[in-house]
Amino acid sequence: MRHLVSAATGLLLLLPTTPTLAVDGPDIDEVAAAWVYPEATDVLSAGKPSFYNTMFKTPDDVHTVLKHYAKKLGVDPGNMADPDGAIGVLSGSVESGESFSIVKSTSAAMDGVEEVAFTHKSTSALTTLVIHRVRDGDLTRVTVFRAELVGG
Repeated sequence: MRHLVSAATGLLLLLPTTPTLAVDGPDIDEVAAAWVYPEATDVLSAGKPSFYNTMFKTPDDVHTVLKHYAKKLGVDPGNMADPDGAIGVLSGSVESGESFSIVKSTSAAMDGVEEVAFTHKSTSALTTLVIHRVRDGDLTRVTVFRAELVGG
């Protein structure tokens, strides 16, 4: 997973940047709840309302979780959301001022661990999801990193 997180961080650096994070906003738990997967368990959120991460688990597979968040962000993940779909990188523009990238990998060396890093940048927020599941595992672990942007 360390390599995928490194890849996701690298992708963040490639996306156009906005200089300022929003400072004020609603309660962190309220904001983070909007990004928790339906019926997720072991939810843990930390940070400030404008810059936070949320972690949780779900019995749904990586592909179902990816489809959920792709729809939420208005992105067509193509065959990256299919169980037998592409392993690699998909990126593009969603609408004016928006961009995304999806990195999907499966590691036989790590007992079939399947991981997806999905980054979406709009004029108002930068969102990165890391979706991770061990082959034949019963839980998918998801981490959402989100920064609300101003001055974009």
